[in-house]
Amino acid sequence: MAAKVRSMPSGSSAGSRPLNLLVGLVFAGIASASVPSGTHVAAALFAEGRPARVAISSSRPSRQQQQAPPRDTSAQRRVTGTAAIYGRVITADTGRPVKRARVSVSSGELPEGRAGATDRDGHYAIEGLPAGRYMISVSRAGFVSMAYGQRDPRRVGKPLTIRDGEQLRGVDFRLPRGSVISGRVFDEDGEPLLGASVMAFRFAYSVTGRRLVRAGGGSSDDRGYYRVYGLTPGTYYVAATARLSQDVQTRGPGAAEPDPNATPVGYAPTYYPGVTSISEASSVLVGLQQEVSDLDFTLQLVQTARLSGFVVGPDGSTAGGSVTLATDDERGLAGDVRGTRVQRDGSFVINDVPPGRYVVTARGQDSRSESALFATQTVAVVGQDVTGVALTLTRGGQVTGAVTFETTSATEGELPRLTIRAVPLSPSALGGPGSTRIQADGSFTISNIPAGPYLIRVAGFSSQWALKGVYVSGRDVSDSPLEVRNNQTTTGVSIVLTDRPTEITGMVVDSQNLAAPDTWVIAFSIDPGAWRPQTRQVQASRADSGGVFHIRGLPPGDYHLVALDDAEQGAWYDPSFLEHVRSSAVRVSVNEGEVRSQPLKLASPQR
Repeated sequence: MAAKVRSMPSGSSAGSRPLNLLVGLVFAGIASASVPSGTHVAAALFAEGRPARVAISSSRPSRQQQQAPPRDTSAQRRVTGTAAIYGRVITADTGRPVKRARVSVSSGELPEGRAGATDRDGHYAIEGLPAGRYMISVSRAGFVSMAYGQRDPRRVGKPLTIRDGEQLRGVDFRLPRGSVISGRVFDEDGEPLLGASVMAFRFAYSVTGRRLVRAGGGSSDDRGYYRVYGLTPGTYYVAATARLSQDVQTRGPGAAEPDPNATPVGYAPTYYPGVTSISEASSVLVGLQQEVSDLDFTLQLVQTARLSGFVVGPDGSTAGGSVTLATDDERGLAGDVRGTRVQRDGSFVINDVPPGRYVVTARGQDSRSESALFATQTVAVVGQDVTGVALTLTRGGQVTGAVTFETTSATEGELPRLTIRAVPLSPSALGGPGSTRIQADGSFTISNIPAGPYLIRVAGFSSQWALKGVYVSGRDVSDSPLEVRNNQTTTGVSIVLTDRPTEITGMVVDSQNLAAPDTWVIAFSIDPGAWRPQTRQVQASRADSGGVFHIRGLPPGDYHLVALDDAEQGAWYDPSFLEHVRSSAVRVSVNEGEVRSQPLKLASPQR
């Protein structure tokens, strides 16, 4: 059955406005309608990509205004100030107040953040703020979360500058209702399936690249109906899983009674429109405040298997702990993840495993050192039992080395503040310590790192320094994977910091040659082979309120430089995105220690 798409009903004429106008109202971040009486109203709809100024008052609010909005509910008040933000949250479709919406603010001057909740009339007040540039966000169950200055819910909002003693009023939000995907799921006989778990996935950017992540879920009722709500506009994939009762799993074809000798069957994770492979699944485009309905599909009944094995400790003795089974999918789609405890004799069993490729992970703990132990193995299930899976717990690898400063201007006080991190590049990384503090002599040791590819990075150095390179036995591994192996030590890692970093700075202007504040500036190597997550050859920076940007620490070389009014967080690590914007970029070169001035025009890449 073809999917139906409809806009969600509204309770007033506001909901009948054209969608493109509604989007402009919703994602302007601040609306000029429906603000409390007596406040200084700000017209904050975006005009030509830039918000109008918010009304500011240095006077104290009236007693009535002080009592109406709930006060800041943050428990941490280590940093205080004299500034405040007042506003109201209403629904985008009907203009009704949204009560109990959470309003959060964050700033570099306020590390612990601050939050408040709207009252029954949708009013909020965040007071006692120090001066700074603030990110403001609003969330409420069933609605699309928003940030100030956001044009699209998948994008990052824009900061709002506030000075000491200022009171920003009319910082209002029109919160759109979440979009919905709905339909029915059926069993192999075409009957409605009760209790199926239905999930909606979308692509997002993570430290390991572009991956499918879960965006919402629900369960089917007795009629097979499911409804996944609270979704942001975008493209989704819908998947469903279900468990058969034990007697049905062992019932022979056409048999009325369970047959213990029958081949077990079960439902494979199934994707709309009824396929078991994500590569064959159909994507679903969902608009703002829309419901896409009639996404009906039938779960696939397949022959299942029993996976069993044993877990032993490093010395060969039986070990406890847990075992998990997860779909091995580089795109990060969370399939049917199952787990079990390891028995006293070290054995484990996982039943009802559909065909597929899986990663089996065992976790335990060293009773003497209390450090984590782990083991992984990849297995293929093709409908027959898999037995004898042997998992030997082991400690991770170790990386040792030293940090040196390229000049003698470093003070001894720099060293204790440095943290050395092993950043995983594999989507299936097990996690672990992954970081350590540097010693007084500059040496460091990162212990118990699960096997896999990593980048070595440094955190905690002051702005005068930048990472020049990471070397192992003279080989440059600054931006290439360092393979860590369990129970092995990688020695001689040399990390070099320099006080002669590269820097590209300039001002971004729009088509009218006016400063374009809060825009994204992206620098990326002219070599497409360097377009990888976590590489230093791809960096992004946000221009300040005057349109000025700074990008520091690029390795010397040739780069493309582009300024964009908006971009999804992390999109610059996607090669297809960089290829798309490359034609709008300018080319720059930077040498070691060079501060390069490069003015930029705001680009508008063709879609």
